[in-house]
Amino acid sequence: MKQNRTSHFGMMYDKVQKEYDENAWVRETVESIETELLWQIQVEKYKLPLNALFSKSTLPLTTSDEDIQKVVYALKVKGIVATPKTDYGFVHFSVEDLT
Repeated sequence: MKQNRTSHFGMMYDKVQKEYDENAWVRETVESIETELLWQIQVEKYKLPLNALFSKSTLPLTTSDEDIQKVVYALKVKGIVATPKTDYGFVHFSVEDLT
């Protein structure tokens, strides 16, 4: 990524790209939760609430509350209402509703 742009749009572009790159882990976590939900609903025929427990769907216990809320918000944007839980020695998400 080119840095030190001087135009207003160039600096805005760099800022947005930096934020996008910094939050890539949020997108990966949400995509993993979506994949896991799809499997649980279509193949296993499970009913809500569902726990997302795949390794890519979980976060370490040391994850900040702010970062956990980023994932909750991203899930909400996708129509997934989830609550973070700290069972099993890591943070996972319990999907309560699909809107």
